[in-house]
Amino acid sequence: MSTSNYIMAQNQADTFMGWSDATEVVDNFRHGGHFPESIKSYQDFLTKDAERFDIEVDPKRAKQVRRWYKRLKAFDPILQRKLLPFRTALGVLSDEIWQDNLASAPWEQILEHPNELKPSAALRAQCCMLVVRAIFTQAEELHLIPEEYNFDYLCTKRLSAAEEAWYQRGPGAYLLLLGEDEGKDWTANLIEYGTAKDTVERIKLNFDVRTRNIFALQEERLAQPN
Repeated sequence: MSTSNYIMAQNQADTFMGWSDATEVVDNFRHGGHFPESIKSYQDFLTKDAERFDIEVDPKRAKQVRRWYKRLKAFDPILQRKLLPFRTALGVLSDEIWQDNLASAPWEQILEHPNELKPSAALRAQCCMLVVRAIFTQAEELHLIPEEYNFDYLCTKRLSAAEEAWYQRGPGAYLLLLGEDEGKDWTANLIEYGTAKDTVERIKLNFDVRTRNIFALQEERLAQPN
C-alpha cells in the first residue's frame, strides 16, 4: 500500500474518541518523565517476540526476512540493530503488506542513487516509518485496531496470544523506532528525506491515533471484570 493510499484509508473521522487529543496523549507519553519505565514492557515483549522467529515465521518468509536484514546490515548496521526486535513481526505480516511496504524498501532508493544516498537519520526515519506503518496496517487488517465500530467489541473479545501481540508490536514500534536521531525528531528527518510536510503530519497523526486508541482499549480491557 502506497503512502498516499494508506493516508486515504486512514483519513476517516475517528468519531469514537476523535482525532484532537491523540497527539497530545502520545507526545506526553513519549516525553514524560516516566517514559523509561513505561516503555520497558514493550522492550521486554519485543525481545521475547523476536526470539520466537523460528517458531512463528513460515520458512519461506523467514528466508526473505533474513535476506532483508542481511542486506540492511551491509548498508546500515545501526538501523539493522534497531530493527532486530521486530523480525518476528515482519515475518508474520501478510504477503501483501510485506510486498507493499518492505520487500523492496529502502533498496529502490539506494540502488537508484547509490552515490548520493548514504546511511543517515533521514533514511533511517523512512525505513522505520515503513516498519511502523506495516505493523499498524497488519493489526488493522485483522480488525484489531479499535475504532468506533469495534471498540466496545474489542473491550470484551477473547483474544489469542497472536492477536494480543499486535497491541505490543504497534505502539512498541512507533514509540521505540521513531524518536530523535542525530539531534532531530523523526518528522524533521522524513521531511529532509523529501517527504512533503503535510504528508508527514498526516502520517504522524495516524500513528498517534492508532497508538492512543490501543492505549484506551488496553485500559478498558484491564477494567473489565474477569
